Amino acid sequence: MLNRIGSDIARVNGMQQVLSFDNGLKLVQATNGITNRGISQGTLLNGLLNSEPALQTIFPAGNPLADQMKMVARIIGVRSQLGLNRQIFYCSLDGFDTHCGQSPIQTPLLQQQYASTLAQRFGVPAASVPTVLPNLQNFAVQKLGFLG
Repeated sequence: MLNRIGSDIARVNGMQQVLSFDNGLKLVQATNGITNRGISQGTLLNGLLNSEPALQTIFPAGNPLADQMKMVARIIGVRSQLGLNRQIFYCSLDGFDTHCGQSPIQTPLLQQQYASTLAQRFGVPAASVPTVLPNLQNFAVQKLGFLG
């Protein structure tokens, strides 16, 4: 959050005013307290990381996993100054689970298969269906058969 605010002192002051405003709602005050602690921890971590010497370990450039591992190594390097006893780090590597990207691709394709079935039911000749629905060639079964 502070990285988005940057060094603009007016924005930082505005954010602090919003977070310190007491509106009497306990849930909002608790959320503001959590946000303030997060900002404080982020500021502390950024300061510690900026004051540490550069890592000697070489991480491959242009590799998102290597970038994450480098940051983990940097945080481990300042762990004693953070006062934390236990830290858990999550790094991710994309490309193994392709299911999340399937819905936007499959939905229009399945709609074409459904439309093909309806079109043929309403009299569109089977030879004309691929012209009307060009992605239909992606399916071995072009007519679902639910209408008989």
